[in-house]
Amino acid sequence: MLKQNTTESGDPPVTQIRVKREEFARAISALEARRQEEAKFLEGTVAVADTLRELQVDASAEEVMQQIEAQRAGYAVEKEPRRVWDRDKITDLKLVSGIVLVPLLVLLLCATLYHPLAAPSIATPMGVTPDASLWMSSSTIPSGITERQIGEGGFNASSVLRPLSQVPDNQVVHCNNGSLQALFNDYTRQRSHQRYDPLHPFGTLDPTALAGSNQVFDVRPNLRKPWALIKHEGRLYLRAWVAAKFTETQAQGYALSLHSSPRSFDPGVQPVPITLPISFRVYSGAFGSSSDLTVAPSLSISLVKLDQYAWEKW
Repeated sequence: MLKQNTTESGDPPVTQIRVKREEFARAISALEARRQEEAKFLEGTVAVADTLRELQVDASAEEVMQQIEAQRAGYAVEKEPRRVWDRDKITDLKLVSGIVLVPLLVLLLCATLYHPLAAPSIATPMGVTPDASLWMSSSTIPSGITERQIGEGGFNASSVLRPLSQVPDNQVVHCNNGSLQALFNDYTRQRSHQRYDPLHPFGTLDPTALAGSNQVFDVRPNLRKPWALIKHEGRLYLRAWVAAKFTETQAQGYALSLHSSPRSFDPGVQPVPITLPISFRVYSGAFGSSSDLTVAPSLSISLVKLDQYAWEKW
C-alpha cells in the first residue's frame, strides 16, 4: 500500500487539495479584484518618510502628518480676499437695479390682481385620508421632491411616490442604480463626521437609519427596475443574487459580488437569491455607468452580515 503524504493534523497538504473549477475561478477573481482595489487605493500616494528623505526636507513625518490632518479637517483653508467696491460702482448698481426691478414688480402686482392664484385642492375618496391618497394618486408628488431626485429615480406621470420612511415592513420597493446611489450618498452626507475612506466612499451603512430615509421611491409593485429593497423589523434590506450559498465566516475578508439579475452569471452557475441587511460596505466605483442598458447592475461589497432573512424565498 502506498503511503500518502499528510500533515501533522492528518489532512493532506494544501498543494494536493482539489476543488471545483467554479470555486477556483471565483477565488482567483476575488483575489484579483482585491489586488486591483489595493493598487487603485495606493495610486497617486507617496510614502511620507521616504519622500522627506529624497527631497531632504527638514521636517519629521509626524509634523507632516499633523499638517495633513489639519488640512483635511479644514483648519488650513485660506479665506478669500475681501473685494473692495468703490462708491461709483455701488451707485451704478443701485441705478440699474431700480430700472429693471421696479417695472418687473409692477407687472407682477398687476398680474396678481387680475388673475389671483387659486390654491390647488386634492380630491380624495370618502374615508381616505390625504396621506393615504399618496398611494392612490398616480400624479401626486409629495412636497420637497427635487428635480434631481426625480431624475435619479426614473419617475414618470404614472409613478406612485412615497418616502422610504413611510413604506411599511415586508413591502418590496424597486429602484434603479441612481436611486440606490442617492440613498447611500444622502446617508453619507448626514454623517459627514465619519472619516473618508476612498476604498469605501459610503463608509459602513446602517440599515435602521436607511429605513427612516425621506428619499422618495416609486412604490408600485412589480416595476421593471434592477434592485429590490424591503424592510424587516424596521431595518432596510437589499435583495440580490449570488453565485452560491455561503456562511458569514466564509465571507469575512473577501469581496462579495451582488448581482441584480440571475441572468448576469456565467454559464453553468446556478445563482441563489439573498436578502442582506444594508450594513455592509460598498467598494468605490460600484455605481459606474454603463452605456449598454442590457447589462444588469452589480455591487461589490464587504463586511457582510447574515441573519434569519438571508436565504428567505422571494
